[in-house]
Amino acid sequence: MADGKVALLLRKTGTLMGLDIGSSSIKLIELMRTPFGYELRSIAVISLPQGAVESTVVKDSAVVLQALTDAIEVAQPSTRKVAISVSGPAVSIKRVSVPRMPHDDLPAYINKRAGKYLDCDINKVFFDYQILGNVADNPTQLDIILASCKREVVEPYQSLLGKAGLQAVCLDYSAFCLENAAELIQGRATREYPDPMEDVHGKRWMRRTALWFEKKRIPMRWSEHADALVNIGVHTSDINILQNGHMSYVADCACGVEKLTQEIQHFHDMNYQDAEQMERIRSPEINSQALEDYYETLAAGLQQAFEAYAVKHAAHPIQKILVSGGGALIPGLEHQLEQRLGIKTMAANPFSTIRAKASRFNAGYLRAIGPTMMVSVGLALRGFDE
Repeated sequence: MADGKVALLLRKTGTLMGLDIGSSSIKLIELMRTPFGYELRSIAVISLPQGAVESTVVKDSAVVLQALTDAIEVAQPSTRKVAISVSGPAVSIKRVSVPRMPHDDLPAYINKRAGKYLDCDINKVFFDYQILGNVADNPTQLDIILASCKREVVEPYQSLLGKAGLQAVCLDYSAFCLENAAELIQGRATREYPDPMEDVHGKRWMRRTALWFEKKRIPMRWSEHADALVNIGVHTSDINILQNGHMSYVADCACGVEKLTQEIQHFHDMNYQDAEQMERIRSPEINSQALEDYYETLAAGLQQAFEAYAVKHAAHPIQKILVSGGGALIPGLEHQLEQRLGIKTMAANPFSTIRAKASRFNAGYLRAIGPTMMVSVGLALRGFDE
C-alpha cells in the first residue's frame, strides 16, 4: 500500500473507479496514468434527493441504484471495479505500538491481536493496518495505524453495487482519501511510479521533462509544520491533519453543509428543498446572519479538533487548511475560516493537476466541481497503489 494510507479492504486491482456515495450526490471518476501525471478518463455527478443516503447509510436503495445506473451511463467507464469510502462512527481509527519485527511477520501478529486493539469482534469488521515507523522514544516498538469498519455497514453497499454491475475491490476511509488526493495536488504522487517512456526516450531526459511539468502545474508543497485537510460534507466534516505530508491526526466535526441549509430555512422561512436551491444557485440572497451563524459553528468545530491535535503536537502547529466538499463552494468560506481561525485557508481542487482533454470535458465545469471531487479522486488513485 502507499505510504500512510490505510485501506480497510484492498485487493490488487489495476485501474478502478473512485465512487463517492454521499448524502447529496453520487460522484464517480476514472483516471489514467501518463508519463506526465494523471489524466481524466471518465466522470459523472448525479444528484440524490434528501434522505436517500444519511451518514453513509443507504436509506432508499432503489433511488441510489438508479443514480448509480445513471452515473455509469453518463461516464461510460472502462472498468466496473470501484473503490468506495466510509466515514463517521462506523469507522474506528487507532494508533497503537507493537514490538518491532520483520514486516512479513506482522500480518499474523496483527490478525491475532486485532480484536484486542480494536475492542471488537474482528469477524464483524473489515480492518487493515499501516506501519508509520519506529516509535520515536522506543526503537524496539513500531508505530501502527489500525482502521476498521463494521461489516453491517459495508455489506449493503457491496450488494447494491452488485445490482448495478459494479464490484467493490477497495474500501477506504474518507479522511485517507483526502490525503491521497491532496498528495497529488501537492506534487508528491506523480514522482512515485516508474516512467513507462523511460526505455524509449532515456531516463535522464524523461525525468527532466516530468519535473519541469510538475513545477509548472503543481505550485503547492507541504508546509514544514502541519496541514489540515477538511472535507465539508452534508452532515459532517472529515479532518485529516498531516505533518510534512504524513497523517498525524484524524477526526470528524459534526457540522456539515446541512447546518447552513437549516439556517437558511430558519431565516427565510422556507422548506428544505428551497433552502438547498438558494444555497446552491442563489447564494447572494442568503441572509447575512444565517451565513454568520454557520461560519461561527463550523469554525468552532474545527477549532475544537485543532486544539485536540495540538495537545500532543504543539511543536507542529497547523499552517494551512485545504477545504473541500460541498462546503468549499459556500461563498466566502475560505476567507471567513481564515479570519476566525487565523490559519491560511484555500480550496483544494484536484483538477489543477489532473489533465483533461478539452474536446471531451468542460474545463469550467471541472473547476466548479473540483473541491467536491477530492474524495472520489483519492479513491480513484487507489488503483495505482503499489
